[in-house]
Amino acid sequence: MGAVPGDMVIFDADAVRGALGYGDAIPVVRDAMVALSTGRVRQQLRSFISIGAGRTFAIMPAAFVGGEAPAPFGGPFGAKLVSVYNDGHGRKAHEGLVVLFDGTSGRPVCLADAAEVTAIRTAAASAVATDALARKDADSLALLGIGRQALAHAQAIRMVRPLTRITVWGRDLAKAQAFAQELAAATGIPVTAAQTAREAVANAAIVCTVTGAADPILKGTWIAPGTHVNAVGSSGPGQAEIDTDLVASSRFIVDHREHVLVHGGEFLRAKAAGAIGDDHIAAEIGAVLAGTAPGRQSDDQVTVYKSLGHAVQDLAAAAWLHAHAPHPTAPSGLTVVDGHAVATKLDYDTCIATVRDAMVKLSNGETQQLPRAVLPLDNGHMFGVMPGALNDGPFGAKLVAVFPDKFR
Repeated sequence: MGAVPGDMVIFDADAVRGALGYGDAIPVVRDAMVALSTGRVRQQLRSFISIGAGRTFAIMPAAFVGGEAPAPFGGPFGAKLVSVYNDGHGRKAHEGLVVLFDGTSGRPVCLADAAEVTAIRTAAASAVATDALARKDADSLALLGIGRQALAHAQAIRMVRPLTRITVWGRDLAKAQAFAQELAAATGIPVTAAQTAREAVANAAIVCTVTGAADPILKGTWIAPGTHVNAVGSSGPGQAEIDTDLVASSRFIVDHREHVLVHGGEFLRAKAAGAIGDDHIAAEIGAVLAGTAPGRQSDDQVTVYKSLGHAVQDLAAAAWLHAHAPHPTAPSGLTVVDGHAVATKLDYDTCIATVRDAMVKLSNGETQQLPRAVLPLDNGHMFGVMPGALNDGPFGAKLVAVFPDKFR
């Protein structure tokens, strides 16, 4: 990846992976979650456009505000734009970009591969929660799920607890055994594959659910006193990895209360069953980290951290990359068209015809378009997000910073 017109820097997946290790990602995410829970972030609920065949386009905008965001933030804003294609065609399930704007100039300054940033910051967030909520003597980890996030979680959590053994479980035992060998080689920690999820968690002090399960794979009755659970895999209201008993019997800590009340599948199922109310959310992890809410209250208490993932984590990671990582110079494979190129290549005849066709498609129901989202920034500035999609065609969003004082 390399510099493009306007001095924008692009980090592709390899560049992100090579620069952002867990030693840096964990404190970056920790600071971001504190900022979120202490009012230094403006963030809207994630929005979605269905693009057919079970595919989704997700838009997640956020901004650091208040002039007191910890380094390397200093007021940046932006959005994560990501497509979810679970069609088994050999592509990554998630493709997209994290777009970072400079808070002072209002200019876009960095693009980062969304899938790679998401993989790293998600595991880093679980490590942050584990450090805050797991018992200090916790040294055993159970991973329910054997995909990329399982590997990432083991690598991240070993940074905050001295793991001496790991147990993994997947629906396919042979694949779980192969993953156990891979994980042991990668971490140097003994790893075994369990035949059942119950067996995997039986003696684990830390449990991570990192699956795509639609229905619970982990029951509260299987969890020993004092266990900490990171519930990570489900990110929408229709999915649940842990059962109602575990939600209701635990000290339930979330990444962001507002989002969990709308998108937290496990929480919503327990609430619908009458087992809990909204007040069952004990605290946000950022409040625990800031010292304004208690985390674990006893060695025997079961704690659950519900992770949905947030744009503030993505922007924090992109801001760190832009500020601290070497700026790549290799071609990115991504075409970026600057204002000069637009002005010289897009004539009015072409533009008029294109806009006419677009408006006809809009009126004929051949497109999907969400209402524009506007995030107020500091100093009267604004950040606007305008997503849309052509049915069975291209999709995307316009991201624009409005800094009126720059035109005075």
